[in-house]
Amino acid sequence: MRVCLISLGCPKNLVDGETLLGQLAMAGHEIAAEPELAEAVVVNTCAFIQAAQQESMQVIREIAARRRGGGLRLLVVAGCLAQRRGHTLLEDIPEVDGVLGTGAVGDAAAALARMEQGERVSLASTPPGFLPQEAPVRLASTPPWRAYIKVTEGCSNRCAYCLIPGLRGPARSREPAMVAAEARLLAAAGVRELTLVGQDLTRYGLDLPDKPGLGDLIPLLAGVDNLRWIRLHYLHPARLTRELLAAMAAEPRICRYLDVPMQHGDDRVLAGMNRGTTREELVALVADARAALPGVSLRTSLIVGFPGETEAAYGRLLTFMREIRADYAGVFAYSRQPGTPAALLPGQVPGHVKVRRRARALALQRRLSAAQNELWVGRQLETLIESGPHRLALPDGGEVTVVSGRSHREAPDVDGQVHVFRMDGPRAPLPSPGSFVQARVVAAGPYDLYCEEVDEQDEARGAPARFPGL
Repeated sequence: MRVCLISLGCPKNLVDGETLLGQLAMAGHEIAAEPELAEAVVVNTCAFIQAAQQESMQVIREIAARRRGGGLRLLVVAGCLAQRRGHTLLEDIPEVDGVLGTGAVGDAAAALARMEQGERVSLASTPPGFLPQEAPVRLASTPPWRAYIKVTEGCSNRCAYCLIPGLRGPARSREPAMVAAEARLLAAAGVRELTLVGQDLTRYGLDLPDKPGLGDLIPLLAGVDNLRWIRLHYLHPARLTRELLAAMAAEPRICRYLDVPMQHGDDRVLAGMNRGTTREELVALVADARAALPGVSLRTSLIVGFPGETEAAYGRLLTFMREIRADYAGVFAYSRQPGTPAALLPGQVPGHVKVRRRARALALQRRLSAAQNELWVGRQLETLIESGPHRLALPDGGEVTVVSGRSHREAPDVDGQVHVFRMDGPRAPLPSPGSFVQARVVAAGPYDLYCEEVDEQDEARGAPARFPGL
């Protein structure tokens, strides 16, 4: 059977989807690149916030319409929404043939075989969260030069607003040797940038017998041949210690990049969220990180409109944003989720207030990101090229041919880009996707950087970089 996967949500969900596809391919199914070419579609869903649930339901209904029209044999719902809704998805949407919760990734092939026989299958009652110890068979959906590797599953932090512990279970870790073994397989297949993902990497190893920490895992991965960059997502601020920062600083392959969800800058709101940190501790953490990792790029996430957030508390959040000067920040309006402690709190903030506060915070962050980018003008960045030559419009109306990619400062799919050009025409073919080049930043925007490729002869002459119109 030809099967297509539509994967929504976070990189952890993407890894599960790649593993699910690997299971199906090993069982003899053909993998289709587009839903229109498939006989079965698996929608790998997200349920973290209300907007994600709505997006997942919209995609499911679109595929269900095709199933009703006879253009599809099977529709399977997997992932976090499947875990949350379970059998009710079968009841509410007759076109859904199967529901695979977050713990059922390894059962996908057997479940699909049952569906092919006409059975409607629900596997959402299994323990949540899939975390293989051995390297799973995965069918990559990322470009060949980069990959994600899931090193933990679930979460034990119990933030007041969050559904993850119920959707993914408590925090569990893979054995260090197993993580390193999968990293070697990925590197041998051509991966140059490896991103470690988990709901909270700072809890890595706490559940294992010898309690190896993330600081112990880092040297193992840094010793894997052919890897150029190793990136860490995500790090809870309460356990991002100076020792862990030192372990990152000691390994040149570890990207100077920190994704640290701070969520707010007011102590009462942070306490209500059950974040385990204070504003003062967060500010000190940022200072420690920038001292330990010069040139580090800081990404955070922030929530506005949490129950009890007054205008004064919101003002303290804006002041906090100016103080930490994050390079990137995602700003989210609080999403009230039944079954979480925060859903029962008094002082729920009206929707229109949350929208206004989010818009203002995003506008501030845009200015902060632009200022952080400006600090890089005149400096060099190693850049991983990810897209081939294309024309880039300039503010003065002109155009220039560039290749685009990312430096250590930008994570895949969530941050800005680095655009690299040659002003004097090609002296050699432009760099191809998957290659690394040295580039000098000559201009900066709110999200993207504009660079000239560094040429050895120009370097010897001390030739200045040019980029007309910026």
